[in-house]
Amino acid sequence: MSKKIIFIPGWLDQGINFPQYETLEIWKENIKPDVKLDCDVIIAHSLGCHFALFDWENAKDKKIVFVNPLVSNRNVFSWFWRWVKFRMGETQSVQRKYIISPRRVARGVFYYFKFLMPDAFSRLDNMTDHNMIVIRGKKDLYFCDEESCVLLKEKKIEVIELDEVGHLWNSKIDEEIRRIIGE
Repeated sequence: MSKKIIFIPGWLDQGINFPQYETLEIWKENIKPDVKLDCDVIIAHSLGCHFALFDWENAKDKKIVFVNPLVSNRNVFSWFWRWVKFRMGETQSVQRKYIISPRRVARGVFYYFKFLMPDAFSRLDNMTDHNMIVIRGKKDLYFCDEESCVLLKEKKIEVIELDEVGHLWNSKIDEEIRRIIGE
């Protein structure tokens, strides 16, 4: 039997960039973080991981795969500066479709502050007994960097590090996810 998978994209990213998954379009649609997800597996990328963290009671009974989550104790302005450097660096060579509607960007900024203000890193303290795996690109210099990886491992969360992978999604991440969920 095939598992039902829900994918939650990173900040202002959209499902069109991930046709292999059923996407929860949290940046395009007005979806509240307490929505009940009817699935077996939650896969989330970057700031999209915070959507699943926000209502942990809803997510904890599912298999969770986080890809390059934002987990350290940095403030929202530090995260924003890292995002600017990321956009000027890693994203320059990749064509992606991002949300550009002013209304949706405003909602994205609102959720950016909402998700990062209650420090998600502290929520990971309650997750070590659950079926959660983090995939980290070793070349992610901006968000799930070496410091974040050390913090995750200190919390006894399984971290799989992929060579030649940065913060952006690529086929190596898809291959690893298929291996993890057994499909």
